[in-house]
Parts: sequence; structure tokens; C-alpha cells
Amino acid sequence: IYFPGYISDIRQQIAVRDSLRQVRERDRAIAEREAQAKKKSESLNAAFTDPTLLQILLKECDANNNGMLTQSELSTITSLSIAGTAVRTLSGMELLTSLTTFDCSSTNITSLDLSGCSTVTDLNISSNSFSKVIMPKNSALQNLVAQEVQANKLDFTGCANLATADFAGSSIESLVLDGLTKLNT
Repeated sequence: IYFPGYISDIRQQIAVRDSLRQVRERDRAIAEREAQAKKKSESLNAAFTDPTLLQILLKECDANNNGMLTQSELSTITSLSIAGTAVRTLSGMELLTSLTTFDCSSTNITSLDLSGCSTVTDLNISSNSFSKVIMPKNSALQNLVAQEVQANKLDFTGCANLATADFAGSSIESLVLDGLTKLNT
């Protein structure tokens, strides 16, 4: 027995079913991309292990105020001051790829590792006591203020562009400034 319109109804139902499947697949793909983006953002936050530094960065560059740092947000930071704060560690600083001016004077940092920050041109590390300082190779560093610094060894060998350095009142057991032809003494 044939009912007029029966076949066309079946075809229409199949088309609706197939389009719903496509919509579900598209929604699932969108949800997966959003989850991956959120996970990536969370991993950028996790790179900054010091909670005070993380809060400073969130205040400085979290454009959409979602509490998640993205690489595009971090790349907007060209100048950063954490002077006088309770920051103790600088892990994650290598993600600040556009940073040119950095002031970490009067903090609780004992180990200064800026090996991933080759774009920094102006650096203030005054009034700190360091057990270890690591500067980047082929650094863009031009100006250094290191007044009243306590350190066993400061090695600026990789900082060929260093032109000015102020070590007034510092107590440094070993200061290495080899090959710094631009340095004004």
C-alpha cells in the first residue's frame, strides 16, 4: 500500500536527522576547541608560580578580565615594575616576549633568571640579595641599575650592548664584565 507523501516524509526525516548529526558534530568540535583554548590559557597562568607576580600580570594585561593569560595578552607588556612587592620567583618571565623595561628592585627575589628575556633593554635590580643571577646570551640589555645589591657573582658577559651600569653601594664578590665594549665606566 502506498500513501502519497510517505516517501517524501521519510526523505525529509532522513535529511533532518543528518543535519542534526552535523550540528551536533560541529557543536562538539567547537566545545573541544574551546576546552583546548582554556587549557592552554590555564597552562600560561601555571607558568607563573609566584601568586603575586601572576596577580600583577593579570591586572596589567588581562584584557578580557577572564582571569586567564593568553600569549597575545602577555606580548602587549613592554614595561613591568614589580618593585617593592612580595614577588619571590620569576618563573614564566620568558613568556613576556615584548618586555623591554623591567624593574624588580626591592623584592624578595634571591635567584634572578632572565635567560629567556633577551628583549630587556633597561633593568633595575637594586636593593636585592641574590644567590644566583642568570642573564640571557645575546642580550639587548643597555642600561642596568644595580645599587645596593648583595651577590656572590654577577656575570654580564652575554650583554654586549650594555652601555651604562650603576653598582653604587653594592657588595658583589665577583663581577664579570668581559667583552663589554660599549660600557661607559
